[in-house]
Amino acid sequence: IPVMQFLMPRFFHFHASGVLDYAMKYHPTEMKMEESWYEKLHDWDDALQVYEKKMMTNPEKMDLAVGRMRCLEALGEWGQLYHAAKERWPGAQEETKQAMARMAAAAAWGLGQWEDMDEYVCLIPRDSLDGAFYRAVMAVHQDHFQLAQKCIDTARDILDTELTAMAGESYNRAYGAMVSVQLLSEMEEIIEYKQKPDRREGIRQAWWERLQGCQADVEDWQRILKLRSLVVTPNEDMQTWIKYASLCRRSGRLNLSHNTLVMLLNTDPSRQPDQPLPTMYPSVTFSYIKHMWYNNQQEEALGQLRHFVQRSLRPQSLQLTQLDDSKRKDELHKLLARCYVKLGEWHLAINKLSDSTIPDVLQYYTAATEHDKNWYKAWHSFAVMNFDAVLFYKHQARPAEKKPDEEGRPAQKPRPHLV
Repeated sequence: IPVMQFLMPRFFHFHASGVLDYAMKYHPTEMKMEESWYEKLHDWDDALQVYEKKMMTNPEKMDLAVGRMRCLEALGEWGQLYHAAKERWPGAQEETKQAMARMAAAAAWGLGQWEDMDEYVCLIPRDSLDGAFYRAVMAVHQDHFQLAQKCIDTARDILDTELTAMAGESYNRAYGAMVSVQLLSEMEEIIEYKQKPDRREGIRQAWWERLQGCQADVEDWQRILKLRSLVVTPNEDMQTWIKYASLCRRSGRLNLSHNTLVMLLNTDPSRQPDQPLPTMYPSVTFSYIKHMWYNNQQEEALGQLRHFVQRSLRPQSLQLTQLDDSKRKDELHKLLARCYVKLGEWHLAINKLSDSTIPDVLQYYTAATEHDKNWYKAWHSFAVMNFDAVLFYKHQARPAEKKPDEEGRPAQKPRPHLV
């Protein structure tokens, strides 16, 4: 346990998680599971399971309820968090309400329940960072821009001391405060976005470029995108939200990835697994198929991707060629190239390298290079596959050369015939 306590604050979460797994596996009788460990490791799914297991025996214990709400907030489960807050709020004491208020306000904001959010925000202390921030959000939503600016200035003054102290220690320690500073700056840009329509395109481009410089942290991206949704809906900024879903997937947050893609698709394909995926937004469809692959649905993902390419993307590509829509055609060809690379990778992963798979995989990679001639990954995959194919056939031919003759003697290499 001292080793874990040393590693956690120093951002060695992966190492601390390994220590915890080892301890639970080899010293189960000596370990008393603490849900706070999982929270510090940002392992919110396991933390939620521990809280819910303990709440089965102590359903009225407020500490467990508040801890469960923290997990639901981190997982982006706004519906469950909202209902949990509504259920506990009437009978909670004032101190408990203050502990719940920020999370309840976040849930109400996520669901667009602005009246409930106003009630919750009133109980967040005004002289705290969260109190100033959430009051600024409410003021921006209500178009009270002068009040919003006052709240932003208050939050920035509160952050100043914290940021100065942490920046003197290390960048990693100060990073969370830097994200909060960015949120306050973007809230000012949101005010400008609302007041000056001619500046909107430039602001959105700046937001996209700024997000590329952020660390690949799901919770930070979630906070940033949630704030921007005050003026830009997810369907108006699909590129960013698809990137966010990809980050969730790579980080192992598959539930959050699924919820994000379902929101973009406006339907949940998992409820109709036998039906083809909706293709109104091709990039979202492709992202959902990749989610299926990571969610242990490899065969289904490969089948859906084949259907998606053959029945949707290729016909669209042909139609756009006839219409000569160059921008849309380029986007579609790039998407097709990425689909073909995934087809090759997944076909090889499922069926392994063999005489029957090599021609199919090479065909997929060749199609990828044809649809996007400047994409490095397509050419790299094509080259590696050719190299692997040569090695495969070379190893296949080698045993035949060493096969013994009828009397059991090793086969002799044929001598050259001199003329």
